[in-house]
Amino acid sequence: MNLLDSLTAEQRAAVEFDGPRLMLRASAGSGKTRVLTARYLRHVVQDGISPDSILAITFTTRAATEMRRRIVEQLRAEGLKDQAQLAETGPISTIHSFCERSLRENALAAALDPEYSVMPSDQVALLREEILLDEISLNHHDSPEIEMFLKEYAGKVSFGGGPLVHDEIARRVNHIMDSLRGTLWTTDHLGRRYLSAETLAEAYLTAMAGDPKPHSKFALQWENATKKKEEPYRGFQITCGAVQLAIRVWRRLESRLKRLYQLDYNLLESMLLRLLESDTLTAKRLRDQYQVVLVDEAQDLNPVQYRLLEELDPHQMMLVGDPQQSIYGFRNADSEQFVRRTRITPTLALTTNFRSESEVLRMVDAVFAERWGEDYSPMQARPDALKGSAATWAFPERDSHGLAELVRAVVQDNALGLPIPPRYSDIAILTRNKTHSQMYVTAMRKLSVPVRHEGSKRFYARMTLRDVANTLEAAARPNSDFALLCTLHSPIGGLSLDSVIQLAVKAKAAGTSVRAACSTFECPTAEDADALARFLAWFLPACEEADRIRAWELIGKILHHSPLQIQIARLPDAPLEVANLNKLLIMAVNQPTATPIEFADQLRKVLMLRHEEEDADWSSQSEESVTLMNVHQSKGLEFPLVIIPSVHENIRKVRSSGSLVHRGLGLVHVGKLEHSMASKWLKDRVADEGSAEEQRVLYVAMTRAEKGLLIGTAMKPSSWGKLVHESLEALAPDRGFPKWQQPE
Repeated sequence: MNLLDSLTAEQRAAVEFDGPRLMLRASAGSGKTRVLTARYLRHVVQDGISPDSILAITFTTRAATEMRRRIVEQLRAEGLKDQAQLAETGPISTIHSFCERSLRENALAAALDPEYSVMPSDQVALLREEILLDEISLNHHDSPEIEMFLKEYAGKVSFGGGPLVHDEIARRVNHIMDSLRGTLWTTDHLGRRYLSAETLAEAYLTAMAGDPKPHSKFALQWENATKKKEEPYRGFQITCGAVQLAIRVWRRLESRLKRLYQLDYNLLESMLLRLLESDTLTAKRLRDQYQVVLVDEAQDLNPVQYRLLEELDPHQMMLVGDPQQSIYGFRNADSEQFVRRTRITPTLALTTNFRSESEVLRMVDAVFAERWGEDYSPMQARPDALKGSAATWAFPERDSHGLAELVRAVVQDNALGLPIPPRYSDIAILTRNKTHSQMYVTAMRKLSVPVRHEGSKRFYARMTLRDVANTLEAAARPNSDFALLCTLHSPIGGLSLDSVIQLAVKAKAAGTSVRAACSTFECPTAEDADALARFLAWFLPACEEADRIRAWELIGKILHHSPLQIQIARLPDAPLEVANLNKLLIMAVNQPTATPIEFADQLRKVLMLRHEEEDADWSSQSEESVTLMNVHQSKGLEFPLVIIPSVHENIRKVRSSGSLVHRGLGLVHVGKLEHSMASKWLKDRVADEGSAEEQRVLYVAMTRAEKGLLIGTAMKPSSWGKLVHESLEALAPDRGFPKWQQPE
């Protein structure tokens, strides 16, 4: 079978291109996965290149699995069984899997134990917290800037902050590290730049050179400030202190990771890059190994990843991406790297959208064509595209009940008038605010609208995990009364609140522990008495051996003996809760030496750090459920009907972390903005980038729709709402987009 038969002219041109470098701009729904697969197969079938010499990099493990499946099936269909077997185990992976594999294969040159592991993100957060606390406790007489920073923010509490006295310090230090690790800025370079207020001012003046007016104003302001050592001089000293502290934590974190024979994702990338740059033999070995490199979602690569690809320098490389869909700036994605390469490298484009009907595409054009001007790449509808449906509706802010009614009306009454009435499983609700998402879930369940919340990052905040942590602590510490009372009232114990309160009162009156009081406590109801007896029958023996068994063993006993799994099976999110329990057990098994109390303390510390961990992946999904997820989770997916209710949310808060960081410029500002022309200039740069990314997030959300798109607009919009009002609402009367009315 000819591999090119099913491709369009644009797709065929990309597959047949023979130059050493190709940039492929692939619009949403344009069939880029088909092109990548066909290009891979062309290299194998026509060019005779072995699959183990073709490096295919995708953004997610799921995408890599899908590409591998397509390639293997096609190779087998071509009768190339040996090549199919090589492709099945070959380098089709994410960038991090590639880095991990390359470092293991070259462990001696990298001075690594080949049995190293990748530390989970929650463990990295705990390790960083430990190092930060140690750094805060040290005397920093060698750095008056660090001392100034610590004095400025120690003990301060802000709205939404944590309970720890160092919370404001940690927020700023962590933001600086998260923003600059994963870029090409090294600690040595940053250390020189943030050595003093004077060196930082020099860096600002250099960066502002292209802006004559603010540059001259800041130069004059700085000259006056240095004489009196007043603002903004003091602000720059505090900023230097914050970055200097971040550098010390950064260096110690990476040093500790290496000593533990564990790496995180940033260290994986930076170590491989340093190895390629410094070891010519290893670099040659990898270059000889990979003759072809194919990269998907190249607009979301970070600067270190781009440098890695340049160091590989394969015979042929194709980068596939769409700058209009670059939405991972918080992961240091740099879409400008992709755009710059399109200006100096042969570039082709895929412009036909095979996903969305014509009205959906027309609405996307209405919002973005005039706003983005020459930078906008419009999509063409496929030749057999139907009309579809695209509409707006006035959505009062946080009206979760109204959204639930809308979804029900769309399904039960076909309120949008689609040719084929949608089912609940056809609908995706895409949001940007996790707080609002939970409100929407609650409202829909009240109206019996089936819904599943995908991509939630509430794993450590789940009450079930807290119940398990309480049980571990209660078993390991005889006098942990509060933990035991919480356990007894949880699904693990099953006692009513009345019984728990009476038990607590009895223990206090007797001057004994709650555990001791349990043996003689008479429950007010027979049901509670039975529940307590069943609980004590397995809990007390577990307490006796809690100092000798590991955390995973005790969790196994909890799951086996307690009614926890039976109780959570009755919850609306039962499959998710069960999957989270399994994930927790696996986490404990992966720490085979952790005691029950160590594991419980770890769970509490991670929760206190407000670390966001995704819930467990679960496959037992109801076919008739509405999918609710954030826009980033929807990237790469498509749905018959997309509803975007939250365009009014004020998402982008430039100062939310207490510091400004511009990744590209390597500039940081900590503290108040009004005292310095330079900090105001930096805020504008950061805000402009944030606004541009928010527009791209909306673009991604809208282009997930196949047949129907419904956008909610608020009466007093902000953020996304302003974008939609300025573009879509103003154009609606002329372009015929209907305004959907909620049924009475």
